[in-house]
Amino acid sequence: MPRIDNDEQLAEVTRQVSEGIQAIQDYLVDRNCNEGKIKFPWGYIRRVNVHLERYSFIRNDTLKRNFAYALIGADVFRWIINRTTIRGVARDMIIKENICLMAQITESLTLDVLINYFPKKQLDNYKKRTNKLVEIGVIDEELKGELHWVWDTRQNQHLFLMEVREHEHYEIRDSNRAVRAVSKLRDSIEARFREKGSLL
Repeated sequence: MPRIDNDEQLAEVTRQVSEGIQAIQDYLVDRNCNEGKIKFPWGYIRRVNVHLERYSFIRNDTLKRNFAYALIGADVFRWIINRTTIRGVARDMIIKENICLMAQITESLTLDVLINYFPKKQLDNYKKRTNKLVEIGVIDEELKGELHWVWDTRQNQHLFLMEVREHEHYEIRDSNRAVRAVSKLRDSIEARFREKGSLL
């Protein structure tokens, strides 16, 4: 495969790769074989250590690593959205899964950083925890609202609660919004730990 030096070459290589992948699919249909596996490109999925460094304030090593693994999963979703023309319901479901993944991270992150400071009954609900983070000055009301939006959107994983059809219900901006909320939460907690050495 030739080196790409400009957008014209990029367009030509993209055309060739797309035609090749479609030819593989047309040939294999539903059959699986090793010869038909496409090598996933290096350089897009971030390494575990990149994520571990951003969550250095988490004491539980297993939880910290599971955050990193979840974020690697988010990198895969991001690659599919940014590097393919996937559309329709399939695109909707990838966006939804990324939002749900972000909600899982915020759920565990808010509990982990607060659990050693407050009684369990004050933390037994996600929104109690985000309210507590506002109360102690770690996040502001705007970020709390965004975290609540992520959580409320995540509830759509319970299909029996859905009141709308999910096709064309999600946009890429929704996924980006969830990722930004998680990043701001992490940055706010990290800043507090840098400042005080602990959450309080």
